[in-house]
Amino acid sequence: MRTYLRAAVTALAVVVLLCAGAGGAMASRSFSTSGGARRGIREIDRDLHLKLGAIEIICESTMVKDIHSLISKVAGSLFGFVTDLRFANCRETLGAVATVRGLIEVPWHIRYQSFTGTLPMITSVLVRIVDAKILITLRPALCLYRGDIPMFKTGRTANGSITVTQLTNLRHQVPLFRALEGSSRCPSELEFEALYNVEPAFTLFLA
Repeated sequence: MRTYLRAAVTALAVVVLLCAGAGGAMASRSFSTSGGARRGIREIDRDLHLKLGAIEIICESTMVKDIHSLISKVAGSLFGFVTDLRFANCRETLGAVATVRGLIEVPWHIRYQSFTGTLPMITSVLVRIVDAKILITLRPALCLYRGDIPMFKTGRTANGSITVTQLTNLRHQVPLFRALEGSSRCPSELEFEALYNVEPAFTLFLA
């Protein structure tokens, strides 16, 4: 009987500990970043695709971000800022000359949206770049696209943390805001598809 009781008590203790651990993960209300606030994180895509109807533009792109040290795990919370977005060596698949610019008069806000996975094992974090402005020149057209861009932060996962190594976006449409020149050549949407490598990688912990 005593052996049975000891086994029962041990089993109950294990269940309590497991529940406590799960409760701690569920109670987590924020993410913290390794090393505190991170400034000047570079994200590089050497084969970024932009589609404007039948036209496809392929560029190298570098995005620079600042990430907060503590991010509330509530949809809409401020995650950080985009401080720079550059496009280089752009080529248009139909042979036209194309240039692409990110218009950042003030840093674009990045807002936390959600995560994928089951706590505490997070597989990705979804953020939203708010009010992005991308100017595309397709001579003689000059087209300004403006809108939010959702992106997934993915990478290596461990218990209660994710080390972000990539930033992905799969075919999101940004609407035409204004045709500055040659309105007849500005498609109504810009399709944005990217896979950025994060340099240096940084880790988000459940806090």
